[in-house]
This record gives sequence, C-alpha cells and structure tokens, in this order.
Amino acid sequence: MVYTRKSSKNIEATMILYTEKQLQTAYIVYVRKLHEYNLSSDIYVEIPTLEEFRPMYEAEMELEYGDDFLH
Repeated sequence: MVYTRKSSKNIEATMILYTEKQLQTAYIVYVRKLHEYNLSSDIYVEIPTLEEFRPMYEAEMELEYGDDFLH
C-alpha cells in the first residue's frame, strides 16, 4: 500500500507498506527466474540476498503502484 503526505516543509513523502511474506514470495519468484536465466545464458548474474533485494522490491512497488495512489 502506498501512502503519501506532505511534511511541514511541504515535501511529499511516500511510504510503501508490505509484509515480509510478500517480500519473501517476490524474492523466491525473482531468484527462480534469475536461476533459470543463469542456466540458459553465457552471462552469470549474481543472486542477491534478501536484504539486497529489498530496495529493488520497494522501487518496483513504487513504480507499479505509486502513480495510482499519488495522482
């Protein structure tokens, strides 16, 4: 879920709320697809840890859902 609010300095802040279960599910799907890619490609992409994946997930959530709630 995306929440926005204006601070006292008139700066808009966005907060994305998600559960750890949602993050873990997305991580498993991502790792499986990345593993499949690595098996079929000459280029190896290192698999991130869950904590390295977290900012990627949050950025994707902002791109996917942010505009629906912000405008």
